Amino acid sequence: GSADAAATLKLLNIISKANLSELELAEIGLSLGADVPFCLIGGTAYVSGIGERIETLNTPEMSYVLLKNREKLSTGQMYKTLDSYNVHSDKDLQKMITGIKEENLQLICDNIFNAFEFCWDFNDMIKPFETFSPKKTFLSGSGPTVCALFDEDIKAIDCYNSLKTIGAKYAKSKNVGIELA
Repeated sequence: GSADAAATLKLLNIISKANLSELELAEIGLSLGADVPFCLIGGTAYVSGIGERIETLNTPEMSYVLLKNREKLSTGQMYKTLDSYNVHSDKDLQKMITGIKEENLQLICDNIFNAFEFCWDFNDMIKPFETFSPKKTFLSGSGPTVCALFDEDIKAIDCYNSLKTIGAKYAKSKNVGIELA
């Protein structure tokens, strides 16, 4: 919904020829939802406050493969399920941000955390990736898509070529959101 709201704001800005700045669109977007400003800007960012403070970050060069393994469950239901868990992590957000800023893929992988993984029987979802030795495999958002990060493009391409018949998608970090193959 937030991404749709952001796209709609951008489209309305173009169609109406209002020529609102990114900041003005973000202020309007914040009134629609806390993550709409981020969706307007996109990319990798550290977002704080109620969504109004956005620090864009440049990701290191990496490749990734995405695979939707199951049927999508309701995100609302996933949040309700998550609320029933007492989720704690030893992962460190500041180390993650440092890893991104220093383009240190290992530090990033060591600190990736998704609380929704507590809501899924996750092991069977990562099995298709095991033979390709990704740097990290994790649940994307509330699922059911799994993301595998690779430090070598050839490994990601091999993985993609093997899994594309079951719906895998491949991209490079500098082209986030664009399917290259």
